[in-house]
Amino acid sequence: QEVSTEQDTSEEQSSFLDRSKEVLGGMIESIRSAGEAAFDGLSSAGNSLISLLNQMSDAAGGVLSNLANQAHQVMNTVQQYASSLAETVGLEIKQADKKKEQDKKEEILYELLKHYGPFSWRDIFSLFDSEVGRYVANSEFRIVRERKGLFLSKISENLKEQLLININDTVLTYPISIKLSIHDIKDFKLIKNSRLAALDYSKLHFPLILRPWQKGDVFTPLGMKGKKKISDFMIDEKFSTYQKENTWVICSLDTIVCIVGYRINDEFKLVPETEKVYLVEPLMNEHGK
Repeated sequence: QEVSTEQDTSEEQSSFLDRSKEVLGGMIESIRSAGEAAFDGLSSAGNSLISLLNQMSDAAGGVLSNLANQAHQVMNTVQQYASSLAETVGLEIKQADKKKEQDKKEEILYELLKHYGPFSWRDIFSLFDSEVGRYVANSEFRIVRERKGLFLSKISENLKEQLLININDTVLTYPISIKLSIHDIKDFKLIKNSRLAALDYSKLHFPLILRPWQKGDVFTPLGMKGKKKISDFMIDEKFSTYQKENTWVICSLDTIVCIVGYRINDEFKLVPETEKVYLVEPLMNEHGK
């Protein structure tokens, strides 16, 4: 009976140990499983945090980039404004200098012309920037805008007057001053002077006519074959308004022989058959040359 009791006790102890092992093993397995889950959770949370930090870094980079672009635009705007301001100030300075220069010119012009007045001085001063040919006049004098500046002239009352030149005339003093002479071709030496008119005497019919040129007048300029309007000739030669209004022609019958002081008609030039020369020589610079 004692042996049986001891045996029962030994079996109970063995069974307790087996159950304890099972319980402990289960606990250990639970702890291990819980640890793995916790590790996986921590790992996932860490990855999420890293991703969030990366996103925040990208966002911060974008913000900084936008700020840099905006700062660059602001600097460009400031530079443009500064450049525009400098140009405006420079323009104002130039305009002020130009105004001073204009005032000085007007003062000088007034002092030069006040004895020929009265004039409309505002109109006179506007001639500085006007087109060529524009003029301002009073009852006696006229100021004309020419290519090289302003030209003052006395208004002529004799522009439509014409005179006869007789064969024996040697000098005319009115309305222009010219010397007239006849030369034998053998004794004549042609001088290269565009103001002299050396004409074939045999082709002239006296009395000649001295008159101002008129619109529609034509002649054949020396060296040319075709006819040309005197108005076109004047344009080509850049005549001033004063020159145009004080240009005279000599005519034989109805044909223009020469523009006094400028050009002869090719039809009246000297040729090998010429025996006598009729010379027209301006004594004064009537044409502003």
